[in-house]
Amino acid sequence: MNGVAVDNPFFLFMHIPKAAGTTLRSIVDLQFGADRVLTYYNQGNRQLLDNLQYVLRDSDKEFAALIGHFPFGVHENLPCPAPYVTFLRDPVNIAISAFYENLKTNLGNFSKADGTPYIIGEYVLENPEFFENQQTKSILGTNDLDAPIDDLLAAAIHNLTTNFIFIGIVEKFAPSLLLLSKQLGWSPCTYKRLNQRRADIEVDAPTIKIIAELNEIDRALYSWAASQLDAKIAQAGSEFEDALKELNFLLPKDNPEFDHNLAECQFVDTSAPALHRYLDL
Repeated sequence: MNGVAVDNPFFLFMHIPKAAGTTLRSIVDLQFGADRVLTYYNQGNRQLLDNLQYVLRDSDKEFAALIGHFPFGVHENLPCPAPYVTFLRDPVNIAISAFYENLKTNLGNFSKADGTPYIIGEYVLENPEFFENQQTKSILGTNDLDAPIDDLLAAAIHNLTTNFIFIGIVEKFAPSLLLLSKQLGWSPCTYKRLNQRRADIEVDAPTIKIIAELNEIDRALYSWAASQLDAKIAQAGSEFEDALKELNFLLPKDNPEFDHNLAECQFVDTSAPALHRYLDL
């Protein structure tokens, strides 16, 4: 059969920049097969997004998902159910990480007229829009936040509750992944945290305060999503707790014997019984 069946879901993994999307992408590729996952990164135009319904309808492949830096709205006009999945992150951390990532990959646009790189405190004063409510903008599908804060927050939560089947939290990535795996019927896997910010970067308190103030909506949205995730974790039961403990042991952070030469992401065999029991495998 060609294309995606009209009754099968096509998952939209909205990768908000600097919110663990590179790690999630390695997991999505493993679970679905990389040849069944479309990506939208660094494209110079919207051609893939604008023609996605035809790609899904006419392709010889049964694509399972799209992952990338795309805004809300991609689901419109698709020939099949298209639920979203995303991860949110503390907005101060996401803004800081985005700045330092751009220093590394886009230095020309983050340098002053004399060619010297900006420091973050200088850049936030001259370009506040770069740091401002980027997660809300993605979830609303617009850069225009010219409305009362309460209305924007309500609209973002509405999109999340009606179109997103899962909202993870970067700071609780392992429990988020377990819950997501249970929901989507995924097999248990280990992963490496990819494209992380250097741990030795420090930002002064006044700059952090400014960034926090610029992200009033994102902070409220993050708090709401974190409380929703905490409620799911609290209700998940003892099998979830055992599986999470086992997963944490298998990950590099908590396992000094972890082989760092292993693939970025790989399935876990039956030697992890708690994970398999929780995921009904």
